[in-house]
Amino acid sequence: MSRARVPAAPPPLPARPLITADALATMLSTTRGAIYARHARGGIPGGIRLGRSLRFDPDIIAAWLAQSATSGEQSR
Repeated sequence: MSRARVPAAPPPLPARPLITADALATMLSTTRGAIYARHARGGIPGGIRLGRSLRFDPDIIAAWLAQSATSGEQSR
């Protein structure tokens, strides 16, 4: 007797709308291409692929920016 495999539940959606790569590029004063490249290298957390586009969870981005700011202050 074989058991049917039950698919895992998808992760919960963020409470706020996702940020586009263009919007994140504007926030960080850079280009969309730089956002895609940095995310591909693992430099930006919270990226979610939706088809061919890349979106970001605003809560994860806010925490990442806060952590980056704190790390920068400590290294000065």
